[in-house]
Amino acid sequence: MTETLQARARKLVEMNESDLVRIDEEKARVLAVLAEIDMRRRDKVAQISLYRSVIAPVRKMPNELLSYIFLLSCGDRDVPSWNVPYDMQRDDRWSIALACKKWNKVFFSTPEIWSNVSITFTRSKQIPFESLQRLLERSGNAPLTLNLSASASESDVEPEEFNPFNLLAPHLGRIRDLKLHEISNTIQAFLSIPSHRLKLLHTLDISDNLWLSRSRILTETTQPINAFEGAPNLRKIDFHGVSISTIHSLPLSQITRLSIPWLNLRSHQVLNILSLSPNLIDCTFYIRSVMAPSTRSDTFPSSISPSNPLTHNLRTLWLRRYEAESQIEVLDLLDCLVLPQLRQFRYGEGYRPETWNDKLAPFALRSGLLETLRLQDAVMSSETIEVFLRGTPHLIDLSISSNTGQTIPSYLLEEMGRGALVPKLESLSAMIDIKQGDGAATLDLHLDMLEQRRSEACPGSHISSVEFIFPEGTDLALLTPSLERLERMASTQEWKIRHHVLD
Repeated sequence: MTETLQARARKLVEMNESDLVRIDEEKARVLAVLAEIDMRRRDKVAQISLYRSVIAPVRKMPNELLSYIFLLSCGDRDVPSWNVPYDMQRDDRWSIALACKKWNKVFFSTPEIWSNVSITFTRSKQIPFESLQRLLERSGNAPLTLNLSASASESDVEPEEFNPFNLLAPHLGRIRDLKLHEISNTIQAFLSIPSHRLKLLHTLDISDNLWLSRSRILTETTQPINAFEGAPNLRKIDFHGVSISTIHSLPLSQITRLSIPWLNLRSHQVLNILSLSPNLIDCTFYIRSVMAPSTRSDTFPSSISPSNPLTHNLRTLWLRRYEAESQIEVLDLLDCLVLPQLRQFRYGEGYRPETWNDKLAPFALRSGLLETLRLQDAVMSSETIEVFLRGTPHLIDLSISSNTGQTIPSYLLEEMGRGALVPKLESLSAMIDIKQGDGAATLDLHLDMLEQRRSEACPGSHISSVEFIFPEGTDLALLTPSLERLERMASTQEWKIRHHVLD
């Protein structure tokens, strides 16, 4: 290329580079203008949103409706629970109060939001007394639900900074539901309060294994417990660790649920409690022939006998027993008791299995209304199982188990599969007997029955909740094909199937 052309080319490069600089400068200026315009636009949008919010319909929403919405947003239950000390830290619920001044005012002035409190005493967490006191004050006059407990591994924890009962004392009149678990001093203080202080109390749950050894001293050598006098709304009671004297201090005539699973009772004591509790619907008793003392208040009701049994409208009965000898006490009880409305019957859960006594079946089946039947650790014959299944046409929930192995016979499974037996059954817990190496075949028979019940041709209900229990020592590797089939059925989400081996 000639020198003239090269010089001209260099000049053109310089001119274009100069033009490019001017273009970049113009672009930067335009982008700055656009950025300013965007910022001004965002400001206008924010102002429009602000002004619209002032005149929005939500601003006219009544505080009562806003309070109800806050309640729904604070928890899964009707009344959200505050777990102290853990929830005293800010969580998502506090964001409601930060939305605006009105929401803040409504949030903190809605008593129901603050009326469900759970306090757990541990060594690692200090209870913020002042914050807790403010929380209770915010609950205003709303009915209270309180749960005071010690950590299960720290049941000897006693709060040093304050006595929990001193915190509760000003609010006794509006406590509706109260749980006291593993805090002995608070339990004793509660049972020592004068009468007519628990006018709103509806549900009471007391549990303290450490306090159990002291409870008889408290209830039998001191003045009678007056705390439950003047408690007209008390209906449901769960007591774990009390004496028979405490039970007789309850307003039994108005109680509808009574659970005393760890109080050793004789048959005449149970009958005495039932005769004093005409409105009882649901109860749990612990039957034990040994170490079940009698007191002067536990005399056998003279008007009750096998020839003149007590007729009661009880709908749910759970009898727990400790040793095989307890069955004698159970039979003495059932000989003198008629339950024409019985719908749920649960028996067993002792520490070792016992041979089923055929006298128990007529008692459980007498009402003809049984919907729930749970028999734990009862060794029964196939004939006895058949009696129960044929005598419960309304059965919805069935559980039969024993650590010796107990299986529903194949001919009954076939009838269940056709819907001819227990046609309303929806939940099943059953043992799978693996004796003589037929465990896989037995499990397959149960799975066949479940699939038959699921078919549209079956008139019976779908058994959707299933638990299979294998006796202690079962080698599940021998059941691999059947268990794989079980897992495939569970994966369809048409069944909720669980299985495990007894310890």
